[in-house]
Amino acid sequence: MIQFDPHKKQYDFLNYIFNDRKKVTAYIGGIRGGKTYIGARAAALKVLECPEPRLGWIVSPTYPMSAVPEREFESTGIMEFCTSKNKNDRSYTFNTPNGEFRVEIKTADKPDHLRGPGLAFIWIDEAAYIDEECFDVLQGRVLDTKGDIFITTTPKRNWLYDRVYLESMSDKSYACVKSKTEENPKLDPADIAKLRKRYSDDFARQELDAEFVSFEGMVYKAFDPKVHIIQPIPVPANAQIYGGIDFGFNDPFVHLWIGYWDNRYFILDEHYEPGQSFSYHAHKILMQPFDKQVITRFADPSNPQGMNELGRYGVYSVPGKRDILSGVQRISKLLESKRPDGWPALLIFENCEKTINELGRYCYGDNNRETPKSGFDHCMDALRYVISSIYVDEDPVGVKLSRIPEDISPSERRIIEDTMSIPMNRRSIKSPEFKRYVKETEEWY
Repeated sequence: MIQFDPHKKQYDFLNYIFNDRKKVTAYIGGIRGGKTYIGARAAALKVLECPEPRLGWIVSPTYPMSAVPEREFESTGIMEFCTSKNKNDRSYTFNTPNGEFRVEIKTADKPDHLRGPGLAFIWIDEAAYIDEECFDVLQGRVLDTKGDIFITTTPKRNWLYDRVYLESMSDKSYACVKSKTEENPKLDPADIAKLRKRYSDDFARQELDAEFVSFEGMVYKAFDPKVHIIQPIPVPANAQIYGGIDFGFNDPFVHLWIGYWDNRYFILDEHYEPGQSFSYHAHKILMQPFDKQVITRFADPSNPQGMNELGRYGVYSVPGKRDILSGVQRISKLLESKRPDGWPALLIFENCEKTINELGRYCYGDNNRETPKSGFDHCMDALRYVISSIYVDEDPVGVKLSRIPEDISPSERRIIEDTMSIPMNRRSIKSPEFKRYVKETEEWY
């Protein structure tokens, strides 16, 4: 029978596969953390389970690398059920108590070679080193069979981070287990300590601590999904809530709701959609339950016409501060800072999937360390307009009036001026509330 003695993280991995029945399960481990060991045993248990169709694959990045999981698979005890082994096509046939099952050893050096039959399971060893196209093809092999994919690998900040690790934060059919080298009880801590001394800090974080080390050029290097993403919590009645707007049509239109209470910022929700009218976006925004608590919305100051159009449908905004460098510095400080309870100063509700995706992929251009690349910047711009406009040092300040753009028509100017009254349901430039607001803020930007 199958021989193994899993430690806690390895047991969690097996539990996700066989009890929770996750569609994709990943074991992200440090070196000598027992990745291939537990992957081989998961494959052996699948053989004994004998699901339909009765075919499974063990996939490695290259032919030389495939020898390691193949040897580990043979060492599990499953070979007592093996009736034939074909060295030419690298396949095994097993006669188990539940029926006959076939396992094939494959390499991912050519994606087209992975096309073919439906599979009951796929074990991908060192998945971080295969191409994303291969992962797409392999997902197709279990699409109609409802088979599962389990992954064992060291971390690497590529498609694995985006398509598996981040996906596991929002898709309940995905699961990810991270296991540090030191969490393997069979290893000597002194040996691990010696190895850590030889490695650079970043290399040790990747190879020993199973962390997805920030790729070169990433803007928000402090962002960690395990730390900054939380399940939604009730928004208190006294919360200060702000809106951030980034305009787009072919590019997505984005509205973020950012809350502040208990000395902490929260990204509460997002509206992210391309190809729709202003009336459509306004309806979606106003239907958000806590939108009534919004104090001020800050929009892209370069688009007064967009602010004008949204205002016609009851969604009023003021120009946000657009400076990229200072905005990035402020958001970075919030991600890095810890409050007395140990949690960061900025947290993101897990339902904000687009914002989470952009935080992990927002990076500088190849030859420009000051300006981030376009593509994953729509939510990031909306967030920056808010934080740049209300954040000073640790805490938000009373919202001050943003400078009104000069190159706008009189009607656009009236719309923007009319929306600068706080609270939002008091929109007359002549109202006592607005005059008091101007006096309290003391200055125009």
